[in-house]
Amino acid sequence: MTKNKVFKRVLFSSILILVTLLVLRPFWSQSKKANAFSQMSWMMSWLKPEDLKEQIPPYESVHLFLHESDSRFKFRNKKLIDPWGSPFHFEIKDETNLFDVLILSAGPDGEFGTKDDLRKSFVIQ
Repeated sequence: MTKNKVFKRVLFSSILILVTLLVLRPFWSQSKKANAFSQMSWMMSWLKPEDLKEQIPPYESVHLFLHESDSRFKFRNKKLIDPWGSPFHFEIKDETNLFDVLILSAGPDGEFGTKDDLRKSFVIQ
């Protein structure tokens, strides 16, 4: 093979890989969002009122309790992380005999307070 043919094949392969990645990227991002919401739903199913009643705000040990409960969660520095590698954030309001729980993910940009944040709220009685 001549150098020119090899160059053309490498160039064509590189362009094909680049186009494939650009086309599949939105689907990959949607898959990560679905995974984050799935993790949040699992967290909702594991948290019980008795687990929260014994804790003192800001409920940092929620991460540890969930870690002991289900190996499907990923952790870094003892914190649950979302599919993009940022820690989930828990906001828990303690009312008489019930807890309002909000689970937040920073989303793809890794920053809280932006439009791509994911949130799931529920009440534990």
